[in-house]
Amino acid sequence: MKVAILAEGQFAPATAKTAIGVLRYAPFQVVAVVDSTRAGRDAAECVGVGKDVPVVASVEDALARGATVLLIGTAAAGGRIPDGYRSGLAVALERGVEVWNGLHERVLADPALAAAAERGRAKVRELREPPADLPIGGHRVRREGARVVLTVGSDAAVGKMTASLEIVAALRRAGERAEFVATGQTGIAIAAGGIAVDAVVADFIA
Repeated sequence: MKVAILAEGQFAPATAKTAIGVLRYAPFQVVAVVDSTRAGRDAAECVGVGKDVPVVASVEDALARGATVLLIGTAAAGGRIPDGYRSGLAVALERGVEVWNGLHERVLADPALAAAAERGRAKVRELREPPADLPIGGHRVRREGARVVLTVGSDAAVGKMTASLEIVAALRRAGERAEFVATGQTGIAIAAGGIAVDAVVADFIA
């Protein structure tokens, strides 16, 4: 799998949380970051991680580098897909490239993007889509022998996921069995699973 990250106009430390997390921790190859305002630079020059990952001017440029997945790498206020992203998303979908979306607005809720996906027979992975069969919290006993470390913070983008991944890595280096359970869109993209808690009805959070 080769992933391109869409971060048009926002590939900077304060605005590209998902992009930075993926560049730092994802097990798959990132072939390009799309941001026409920073094209020609190295990702690490822009955000401190992603050495040798090029920043390119368009989705077409990213696809030319072999991208098979296009990931939205920013978190816009209100969770809506920025208007400036829609044309690039349409290009990817029409060419059959899978789109990963961590925003609250669903890609296929946009009729134009839905039509592009149909024409290209492209898949969309909604990272914030919770499972349909979540049980109501029932005070279930935790798995015997397991120790759970919960990382919490008073705001978004304060390092909860980063701390969790670093703790897991340190435990594994020490010979312990440890797993990361993602509770947000960036972690789900990295770990290939989990549940975005901020998209779950409160009755089911436990």
